[in-house]
Amino acid sequence: GSYTFTSTPTTSSAPALVQFSVAGGENTIALGGAQVLWNFGDGTTGVGASTSHLFTGTGNFYGSVTVTSVINGTVLGTGSVAVTMSVPTVTSAFTVTGATVTQTAGYYTASAGDLLTFVNGTTTNNPYNTLTYAWAFNSASLTSTETNPTFMYTSASTYHVVLTSTGLFGAPSAGSRNIEIV
Repeated sequence: GSYTFTSTPTTSSAPALVQFSVAGGENTIALGGAQVLWNFGDGTTGVGASTSHLFTGTGNFYGSVTVTSVINGTVLGTGSVAVTMSVPTVTSAFTVTGATVTQTAGYYTASAGDLLTFVNGTTTNNPYNTLTYAWAFNSASLTSTETNPTFMYTSASTYHVVLTSTGLFGAPSAGSRNIEIV
């Protein structure tokens, strides 16, 4: 019989779990008369009429699938599958909170000596994309790698705060805001 081979999704940002399945063959597979071997195109393989694979890299992956008889090893059907994994997007953003913080048109004002919390609002289009953070507070070269750091400015001035967020595949995104300390 003929077979239909599918992969879902066929395009995604990495990393992503892709489902692979085969249908058809007049129930040969369901009745245990056939074995299905998948080559995912990234150096790994899987077995079964329905399986899944976690793609952790980016690029185009061209895989193959072979259905063979368990009785005599005859190839009953072959096919190919293609999956494209892209670099996930990252968008850096943050807000600032504190006892004296006010915001006017995206510009923050706070009093010297107020402990400010920098609330990370970074987003990515892939929930499996692990993010790292680098904060620059524009004061005495002080930085942080925390998700939501706190910082206290002791001198009145305008400070340019930058948050650089980076995902698994690089592609850093920087977001910045000015804070006037009075």
